[in-house]
Amino acid sequence: MQIPRGERAARVPLPQFFLLGLVAAAFAIDCGQEDPSFRPQGGGSADKGRILVVSSVPGARVALDGGDTGIVTPDTLNDVDPGSHRVRILLAGFYPPDEQLVQVEAESLHALYFDLVQIPQVGRVAVTAPFPAAILLDGSPTGLACPDTVNGVAPGSHVVTLALAGFRSDPAEQSVTVVEGETADVDFSLLVDKRVVCEDFSNYACIPCPPADAALQQAMNEVGPERVVSVNPHVNFPGSGDPFYQFNLAANNARIFFNQVAVAPTILVDGFRVPPTEILSFAAMQARIETALSAAAPIAIGVRGRLTTSTYEVAVDVWGVESNVPADLLLFVWVVEREVTLEPPGPNEQENYTNVLRQLFPVPLPQGTGGEPLGTLGAGEHRHFDYVFDLPAGVNPSELGAVAFAQRPSPQRTVVQAGASF
Repeated sequence: MQIPRGERAARVPLPQFFLLGLVAAAFAIDCGQEDPSFRPQGGGSADKGRILVVSSVPGARVALDGGDTGIVTPDTLNDVDPGSHRVRILLAGFYPPDEQLVQVEAESLHALYFDLVQIPQVGRVAVTAPFPAAILLDGSPTGLACPDTVNGVAPGSHVVTLALAGFRSDPAEQSVTVVEGETADVDFSLLVDKRVVCEDFSNYACIPCPPADAALQQAMNEVGPERVVSVNPHVNFPGSGDPFYQFNLAANNARIFFNQVAVAPTILVDGFRVPPTEILSFAAMQARIETALSAAAPIAIGVRGRLTTSTYEVAVDVWGVESNVPADLLLFVWVVEREVTLEPPGPNEQENYTNVLRQLFPVPLPQGTGGEPLGTLGAGEHRHFDYVFDLPAGVNPSELGAVAFAQRPSPQRTVVQAGASF
């Protein structure tokens, strides 16, 4: 980054021995303790690394790979996947330093130091939108949400973007010119795109299940993964030993009972059953998905998933965006394993499965169908839900994802909106 002449005197250096001391202290904490990432009974180790982020002026917001981490300097990013990562920081009133690349290794602590230079004359950017979307300035999270004002912005050209799971900003970004001592105003609209969910009931011994699943995946690829998502519950017929069904009897049975599934394969598009005459035709299923996409979405669903050393945490936000939200909606939240290889394959020879059901939230009672009642949800109103999935043996934690959808109870069983963490 080029610093204007005459402004280097504003640099506030942090003694290097302080950074070394923080690193030494971080290592000392681990000394003599059992590895907290170890998971017995087949869980293995999370094999994560850590990044210590220090800046010459404390309190800078830290971003990892473009996403807000929620921490400020000096602090440590824990549970970071091995590999190459981008780290940026942002502090109002200081020039944003160039991002740093770090190659993270498992079970290692990596230290990064950022030098901040104060901006002698600054301006502000006031950002408004109809929902509390997170505000990003030049790609860095500010820690603020709409409507709010970003203070301490360097004079010149900047790019403002928004992020709120379940919404799409219009426009996608806006450029503003900041003048010292003045406020630049930026206003966004937030749009909600309909997202369709397809339930693909299958069984490892069902002969027509593999071609039906292949047709569904082809239809989804034609439509686009950002508009449609599939989930794969399993039934206990014709093969009662199906390992995916046996993995979580309560969750799979809840969906079987809710949708009155008696035949494998059964595919539902937003709750509507695909006729047997169409179930092997990707064109027919594509047409049904596109018809479902034409319906207006009365709500927005944002889904976020976070993997820790022993759990997969799911956060779901539901927003009312229209005045005609059905009052009887039930929220179903799925933890799925996105890509699973069955070795050896079952009697139908299918090896690869997509978005296999691992847990259903809220956890259904025995012989129950589950579902979280959303109640009356007016335009602009909000519901938030948190769920924790304890990592069991037999799943690949790195392949976990979350899917949520709002569905009406029997007899309609219509899905009005879906969201996914991926």
